[in-house]
Amino acid sequence: MFRRGTDGVAVSASIRLSDGALLIGAINCGASGRIETLLAGTSDFIEYVSKEGQQRFIARHQIASIEPVGPVRSPVLPAVENEIDAFEVIGVRRGAKSEEAMEAFKRLVHLYHPDRWTGDEVPFEFRRYAVEKMRQLHAAFTVVRAAIQEREARHEVTPVVARFGGARLAP
Repeated sequence: MFRRGTDGVAVSASIRLSDGALLIGAINCGASGRIETLLAGTSDFIEYVSKEGQQRFIARHQIASIEPVGPVRSPVLPAVENEIDAFEVIGVRRGAKSEEAMEAFKRLVHLYHPDRWTGDEVPFEFRRYAVEKMRQLHAAFTVVRAAIQEREARHEVTPVVARFGGARLAP
């Protein structure tokens, strides 16, 4: 009956109830952070927190309308491609081998994966940060892996002369 979404995104909203009362505060929209997804769900109740911090659950049938107030989305981490060096995000030097990059990526995934940060004691803001950090890590690793594969492909064809220190093989 009640589904507590402690790992969701709070969206500031004004809620008009069917009796005419107006509530201004935040609603927990779940991991998607979208009011539309919340309203399309199957739960009979919506989690609401007033500006004073009082939590309550509102029966869906009592809601006449919901209007977002202010910015709908919280700020997110910058996009990897435009603002951050992907090698720096993963924590490897530009000349790193693919094994080094994979090891660094796995270490960061283990640290930031949202499944590690569950439970009532973890604020949903941190879980949201972990989700965004994972998106950033995946995007950075995609860029790093492509650069390493391109570099390794260029060096894959080594002339015979270079492999034997300048000595040519007899035909």
